[in-house]
Amino acid sequence: MSETTTCELCGTVNVGSPARCIACGSPLRPEDGSQRALPEQEDLDSAADRATLLEEVPRRLVEPPTKQIDRKAVSEGPIQFSIRLLLPDGDRRSIDIGKRAVPLGSGLDHLGVTGDPRVRELEGNLLVEGEVLYVDPVPESSGIYRRLRGEEPLTAGDVVLMGDVAALFTRVPPAAPVDTDRHVLGGSANTPCGRLVFLRRDGSPGPVHDLPAGKTILGRTDGHLNFPNDSRLSRRHARFFASDKAVTIEDLGSRNGTYVRIREKIALDVGDALRIGAAGLQVRERA
Repeated sequence: MSETTTCELCGTVNVGSPARCIACGSPLRPEDGSQRALPEQEDLDSAADRATLLEEVPRRLVEPPTKQIDRKAVSEGPIQFSIRLLLPDGDRRSIDIGKRAVPLGSGLDHLGVTGDPRVRELEGNLLVEGEVLYVDPVPESSGIYRRLRGEEPLTAGDVVLMGDVAALFTRVPPAAPVDTDRHVLGGSANTPCGRLVFLRRDGSPGPVHDLPAGKTILGRTDGHLNFPNDSRLSRRHARFFASDKAVTIEDLGSRNGTYVRIREKIALDVGDALRIGAAGLQVRERA
């Protein structure tokens, strides 16, 4: 027969050996008159300070609910720009640019071409300051190029990328004045206005071409300078225009564009395109 205990307060018969009455909750005294030991009680605040297997009692029991924080949003800030990545193998994907700088180079999983010998592991960073997106090359970077926005002047040390043809531009010192008393008939006073030093894939200097006054067109088949084995070149790809005042370059609507190497931190506009080795990047506004 099961043990029973009668509650002294309400008279309810409790079956078994509960510590308190199932009806009124009063402590129960065993039939032999001894005091039944009750479990220790602790208030809610004490329970909240005591470690449990779940680390601690949920704070919602002792504190009002708070707004959840998006840790990713805090670390990266508002997304303002998107970068479209174009890889030679046909891979197409977009990367959002927020407060955190995004590195550019060959040793990266998300922006770069792994194993490209023309690109260092880290060439520079994309970063947002205020409302403006910048590309900031690291010291001695030589692998980030920006697509021409129109006809642009060249300065000594600029490297132009057309297809896979890269050329370093240098100025040519002005020629000495022509001595008309000694000028030979049939001679030419049209001295070069600039010089292109074509670079090999390892970056070392190769053949040299002087730019005379006027236009010089570079292309795959229909230019003054032709590179028929470069499949990334258009038939008429880019035009150099030289004078004793300046040398400019302009893309001729080529399929793959003409690029100038970035040597310092510059602002990018929506629609601007970059090249890093064989990879292409395009700046887009975040929808």
